[in-house]
Amino acid sequence: MKWHLSNTSWKYKIAIIVLILMGFIAVKYVFRSNNEHQHKQEEIATVKYWTCSMHPQIKLPKPGKCPICAMNLIPVSNENTSVESVSELVLSEAARSRAKVTTQAVKRKFVETTISLSGKVAYDETRLSYITSWIDGRIDRLFVDYTGITVSKGDHMVYIYSPELLSAQEEYLETLRANTISQSSAKEKLRLFGITDEQIKEIEKKGIPREHMTIYSPVGGVVVSKHVNQGVYVKTGTKIYTIADLEHVWVILDLYESDARFVQYGQKVIFETESLPGEKFEGTVVFVHPTMDEGTRTIKVRVNVSNEKKLLKPGMFIRANIFVSIGEHGPRNKTNYADKWICPMHLEVLKSHSGNCPICGMKLKKAEDVLEGVSGVEKELPPLVIPVSAPLITGKRAVVYVEKDSIKDTESIYEGREIILGPRAGDYYIVKAGLKEGDKVVTKGNFKIDSALQIEAKPSMMNPDGSGGKQTGHAGHQMGANKPNKKQSKKVEKKSHRKSTAEDVTYVSPVYKRYFSIQKSLSEDNYKKAFDAINVLGKEIINVKKNITDSKLKTILSEMEDVLVHKEHVQDINGFRSMLFGPLSNKIIELEEIVGHKNKNIHYKMFCPMINEGQGGLWLQNDDKVQNPYYGKDMISCGEIQDTYYSKK
Repeated sequence: MKWHLSNTSWKYKIAIIVLILMGFIAVKYVFRSNNEHQHKQEEIATVKYWTCSMHPQIKLPKPGKCPICAMNLIPVSNENTSVESVSELVLSEAARSRAKVTTQAVKRKFVETTISLSGKVAYDETRLSYITSWIDGRIDRLFVDYTGITVSKGDHMVYIYSPELLSAQEEYLETLRANTISQSSAKEKLRLFGITDEQIKEIEKKGIPREHMTIYSPVGGVVVSKHVNQGVYVKTGTKIYTIADLEHVWVILDLYESDARFVQYGQKVIFETESLPGEKFEGTVVFVHPTMDEGTRTIKVRVNVSNEKKLLKPGMFIRANIFVSIGEHGPRNKTNYADKWICPMHLEVLKSHSGNCPICGMKLKKAEDVLEGVSGVEKELPPLVIPVSAPLITGKRAVVYVEKDSIKDTESIYEGREIILGPRAGDYYIVKAGLKEGDKVVTKGNFKIDSALQIEAKPSMMNPDGSGGKQTGHAGHQMGANKPNKKQSKKVEKKSHRKSTAEDVTYVSPVYKRYFSIQKSLSEDNYKKAFDAINVLGKEIINVKKNITDSKLKTILSEMEDVLVHKEHVQDINGFRSMLFGPLSNKIIELEEIVGHKNKNIHYKMFCPMINEGQGGLWLQNDDKVQNPYYGKDMISCGEIQDTYYSKK
């Protein structure tokens, strides 16, 4: 009996202990639930929106599933949405080493760029002289009967018979005999007919008029033109010879529009010719033409050159370089014009004191009052510059990655920053805005940083708002050649429709064929093959023009010929790409859109945003795999299909 009571008491005690434990657990659970609920509410309160890790363009106000891939949405906190934090990338020392990231401080520095130009030697127009007839008469002899002869001042040139001159001589002799007051006016009349004082004295001495008179050269130089033949009858003012002083010549250079901002008065020019390899010549820019040739998109630049040895012949092709030093506000002219005086009409006349122009007599003016942008260079500040490898450029945007201070020594923080670039000068870009002196910019490894930010759906070069989704390839730069959809094709086909004849389409086929040969050669970096192909293209265009009648088509082909004229100015594959292939591609695309083509291939209009220093460039291909002709093997896949053209059957 005692044992039974003890047993019941023991069970009773156990039940009480269990109840106490269950109560403790329940209280703990309630408090925990309340804390978790409160924490969850606080977390929800700090969420700006909910997004998908695979599709960051999805931004919803509530949690749930991604409408595209059905993945659970993740919160984006208000605390992590500032531009600075979103565009940052943190790399460990090991990750930085693997990415081979290097940086360089932004600095102020005077930088130089070289402007390469081509052009021709020309006559100095201020040193051209003309021998003309001062009277009516018959040319009975030309002492200089062919061009190229060098003459000196006073050499006999023309033997002329003139009844008018004969009459003037008789009148003068009559006044001498009568000793009248009209003697001086009769003598002046002979001078106005071009008779020299020596010839007048000879007439006075002999006392009889001469039937013929000799015209002498008033200047020395080379006879470059003979305008009449022996035996012709000429009127007063008829041009007989043109004489050029070749001890001074002009060099006329073709300045491309993109380089116009760098070239100004007073800059030194170094140039050479094909006929004199290794011989260097120097000159000075004295005039930049105020208008542009719309056909070639070039501006004429005149350089004055001393040619005492007469090595330079008018008509020679030349290649020139202008070395430009760039300051904060543009090109620095190393000549100090602060105390110089210049002739507004003859800019080559530059004096250290005031006075009159020795050529035209015009009063000299202060150089800074005549020439735009020239003054003393002592006050010029160096520009803010970064290496050309630092910015990532697409379209009109330029992004650099700046290294920020990190609390931890074992990690590095990189921030993407959009900046405004000025012109490129050699190995540097001038920075207009977005950076300050001392900032550390990434010069190597920036493509990898940009790729990592794109993968994390953060703002990057290609996706400034971070909503572009996952990128593949070369950080978005080597954009895949996605095949166009039907909607794109229909739009292009509609744009290509034009009432061009079947014959026109057939005739232009060789032009396309030769162009694609050039495009393929450039993508393979084969300069010789591309040059051979463009020579053949010129012949193909001539043959096509003979057969077609469509005026618009003829205009396009003529404009292609205008592009090919610059072949003689091309020196290397880079010049070929910029001077020939770029403009030619624009014309071949215009030809495709107006006339079309007739073969089994589809033609693709390609676009790469990296061409022309980030302005972008176009070309045509006959297959859909990107083969970039502007960069070749260095960036063969940079590009994307922009339009598609189907054959006209």
